[in-house]
Amino acid sequence: MITIILSLIYQCYSQNPNCYLPPFNFNQIASYNNYSVLSYPPGSTTPQTISFAPCSSGLPGGCGSLNPPANECGFRANCCAVCQTWIQDTGYAGACLGLSGKPMSIREISSTQVIITYGWGDVVDTKPRQVEIIISCDPTAKVLTFVNFIPATPLIPPPPAYLYTLLLSSSVLCVPPCSVPGFNFNPISSRPSYSFEWISPDGSSEIISLSPCSSGLPKGCGTQGPPFNQCTEKPNCCAVCETWNDNFGTKGACLGLSNHLLNTSAISERAVKLTYGGGDIITITPRQVDVIIFCDPNADELTFIDFIPPVPKNPPPPYYLYTVILSSSMLCESGKTSRLEEIMNKLGELGF
Repeated sequence: MITIILSLIYQCYSQNPNCYLPPFNFNQIASYNNYSVLSYPPGSTTPQTISFAPCSSGLPGGCGSLNPPANECGFRANCCAVCQTWIQDTGYAGACLGLSGKPMSIREISSTQVIITYGWGDVVDTKPRQVEIIISCDPTAKVLTFVNFIPATPLIPPPPAYLYTLLLSSSVLCVPPCSVPGFNFNPISSRPSYSFEWISPDGSSEIISLSPCSSGLPKGCGTQGPPFNQCTEKPNCCAVCETWNDNFGTKGACLGLSNHLLNTSAISERAVKLTYGGGDIITITPRQVDVIIFCDPNADELTFIDFIPPVPKNPPPPYYLYTVILSSSMLCESGKTSRLEEIMNKLGELGF
């Protein structure tokens, strides 16, 4: 029973966010799950509503007003990725064009365009609907801006699936995952990994490996495999890995997934914080990690300062938060440098 529960938790955390296609950045797009616009079919003055939640858990309000099989999602939250709603003689009607979760496919069209395909939508004459979401990079757009909606064309004989197309533009899709005005992550992200030794309070040695702002550690993390180590022998899976030795050999844990960068923010003019989630679980609680980087002209590209593991709690928190503290001579633009004494003062202000 415990193994089954752990497997389910592993699946939950390892599959979010649902879109991952370097170098495109879906984090901000996936953080909101209820985009909605009005669209007018060709030659019609009656609008229809197109609601969409790409790369997230799905639309919160379901899709359609009928029971299955007419409307697969109906009033079920987090079921549909793209929903088309319109008015007919008998009232409102709707159809899910593609079910939420992992897309059927996600691929690059060009260096500034991606196409995400969701399938298994509500049926038309025994054939399912399917939708392609094409997102183009546009610095003048919002997080997502509606461009056009192209309904499927009726065909005889019917195709394997009726294909709809949703055209969007985005100001954040082509922005690197680590992007904070005034800070330069390019030198840090150009290396595949960094490793530092940390001496724990009991005197044992551990290795902290990380791959901030890049595709992830090239050699995976942990030796036990799922559900305990979701990144075992999986390149580009883990962003921060803790490795140690015990009586049974080498052990490890991923503290945050490379495709689960939750937040990138400035905590001062000379420091940033990166938060990675979805790490390996402790009993039933996932790990999460804050990577704090200070500017220091005397540091290397990245210099290790400290590693702070969480304190076990009962009942457990929503996640166990680890903290990695680093300094860098490459992070800040000219004039935004911080010496060690200033770094330690800032750490005190943050409660470390």
